[in-house]
Amino acid sequence: MSNDISVYIDEAGTLSKNPKNPPYYIYAGYWCLDEHRTQIESSFGRRLVSFFPSCKNKEKKASTMKHRKKMLLMKDIVKNNSKIFHPIFVVEYLKILENPLKDKVSIQLHKHYLLRRFIEKSVREYKSIYGNTLNAITINIDDQSKTKIENLNYKAFPDYLEDYFKDRLHRQSFCKTDANIIVKYRDSNKYRAIQICDILANSKYEHYVHKRNEINKALKNIVLNTDIVKLPNIF
Repeated sequence: MSNDISVYIDEAGTLSKNPKNPPYYIYAGYWCLDEHRTQIESSFGRRLVSFFPSCKNKEKKASTMKHRKKMLLMKDIVKNNSKIFHPIFVVEYLKILENPLKDKVSIQLHKHYLLRRFIEKSVREYKSIYGNTLNAITINIDDQSKTKIENLNYKAFPDYLEDYFKDRLHRQSFCKTDANIIVKYRDSNKYRAIQICDILANSKYEHYVHKRNEINKALKNIVLNTDIVKLPNIF
C-alpha cells in the first residue's frame, strides 16, 4: 500500500461579507491514496460522458447540470469507489467573521487558513483509517483559486503549510506530519478529479443556500464532519 496521498479541492461561494451574496463559503473535494487516483477519475469520466457525450475531452460545469444528474454522478463515484474515495468539506458561515476581509492579502490569507483546515481533515482521516506514516501529500487545487500575495511579510501557501504541519510556527499545531507537501494548481478542464470537486462544492453550496438535499442522498453511507469551522483571531 502506498503511503502517499493526493488531495483535490475546489471552492464555491464568494469570500465576502457583502449582504448581497449568500453567506456561505465552501471548500469541497476528496483525498485518496495515490494508487487509487486513476480508478476514481476513470470511473467518473466514463459516467460523465455517458450523460454528456460532448464532454469526452472537456468538463461540464456542475452549475449547468440538473440536480438529479449531479446526484447520480456522486452516487456512482461512491458506489464504484466506496472504500477508497474520501470526501471532505470545509464550510464557513461568513456572517460570523469578526474582522472584515478588506483587501486581496487578507482574503488570500483567509483562504490559506481554510485550505489548511481541509488538509488537516484529510491527514487525520488517513491516520485514523490506515495508521501509517505519510510520505507525501500532493494537494491539487482548481487553478482559479490561485492568487499570489504581493507582500514579503507573508509566506507562499506551500511554505505556510510546511511550517504549520512541521510545527515551526509560534503557535500550537494540532496536526503534525513530516510528509513532503506538494501544491499544484490544476486546470479543471483537463483534470477529472477537479471536476469531481466542482460537483461536490456546488452541491454542498446548493444544500446550504437553497436547501437542496442531493448531496446528502448521494453520500448517505459516508460519515462526514461538515461542521461550520470555528475561526481564530489570527491566521
